[in-house]
Amino acid sequence: MPEIKLREAFLKSKSIQIKREGDRIIIENNRKSRFIMKDAKSLVDKIENSGVQMDKGLVFRSRSPVCGKSKRFLSEKGVDVES
Repeated sequence: MPEIKLREAFLKSKSIQIKREGDRIIIENNRKSRFIMKDAKSLVDKIENSGVQMDKGLVFRSRSPVCGKSKRFLSEKGVDVES
């Protein structure tokens, strides 16, 4: 059910896909440009607005480089980062 809420939150985004792997929800970023702090804040806002708890089971995957500040910010919010 949480992945359905996230899919609705990211419905207009062409570069973000939501997948489920076991008990984890994967937020996959498929764009080629660098993922910066502004993008991380927007991602967290959309997750919070969708009503999904970020305490466990959320993983952010990115094909592009993720800046260190964004990795720390997402980790502090409870989102694991894989790039």
